[in-house]
Amino acid sequence: MEATVNDPLEGCRDADGKLDLGKVTAREYELVNLAARYADELVVLRNHLVHCQVCARADVTPERIVELTNHLNPAGTENGWSIDEGTAAVVCADDANRMHWILIC
Repeated sequence: MEATVNDPLEGCRDADGKLDLGKVTAREYELVNLAARYADELVVLRNHLVHCQVCARADVTPERIVELTNHLNPAGTENGWSIDEGTAAVVCADDANRMHWILIC
């Protein structure tokens, strides 16, 4: 099963999938640019109210994963995201050089 990546600009695309800049806020545009800048290191795959799943290069440290996740996808809580110690990172099914992590806030 292929992982799906949340598109933060999903509602800002026309029928052909092209970005309609008239529907994009400055913050949304900034978030997409940030996500593209750090995609080699980390990609947020799923985002929920109190947990999220990220895919990171295998050599990225847990500290960097927390830092990037809080930078790219602010939790909106005082403590932000942290790695869920109750779950282990697993190898990405699409790229053996990447790992999937669960973070909680």
